[in-house]
Amino acid sequence: MLQPLTGQLVKPITVTGDSAHALNSVNSGTKKSLILFCPRRLTRSHKLLYHQQLDQSYINRIRHMQARTADKLLEDDYHVAFMPFHTVSPDDDLEEIRVILNLMHSEPETLQRPRNTSEALSVIGRAALLVGLRLHSLIFAAIQGTPHVSIDYDIKIRGYMEHMNTANYLSELNLGLDRLYMKTMEALENREQYSKSIKKRVNAIRGLVNSESDRVADYITMRSKMRRIS
Repeated sequence: MLQPLTGQLVKPITVTGDSAHALNSVNSGTKKSLILFCPRRLTRSHKLLYHQQLDQSYINRIRHMQARTADKLLEDDYHVAFMPFHTVSPDDDLEEIRVILNLMHSEPETLQRPRNTSEALSVIGRAALLVGLRLHSLIFAAIQGTPHVSIDYDIKIRGYMEHMNTANYLSELNLGLDRLYMKTMEALENREQYSKSIKKRVNAIRGLVNSESDRVADYITMRSKMRRIS
């Protein structure tokens, strides 16, 4: 079991952020009507897919929340598209997308998995808003300044959105199936301010990530020199 390190640390720990924040944004024209969904494969075998343990009732609720939100957005004349990040079994987002689409009354578009990071950033950058359950879909949205919402189903998701000061756009699981739609509309209404604030936060995180990278590089160089001397 992990034990606290109180009193054992010589230097304080600095919380930086995922190294993906060092990526630069990609130029892409925004389509104000495009809402992009990036779900993730969920299963009761949570250790297999590296997500928090969820019973089947919660998994069903998460899927219904996404399906209901997508249906309502289509009724509001938004262009809704689903995009997978992982497509290799058992962690296949296309399987999750198929389950969600079977719960819907409408037929949204399903995009192909991006071929590379630049393409993923470009597609996300074109969206007016991203509904993301994949952590890196949220990170890429932040890099692009694309407003985003999520569901509070995993500690990684909550931790990231708290770190980025966007936790108020996290949908609780116990406040009804329309909670995600409500948060989505709230983010769309505040889209301009949301985009500005998230870009500012990403710049701050990028500075911390680059600073820590420089420290690690300096440490490796120093250790290498010490080995040669000895």
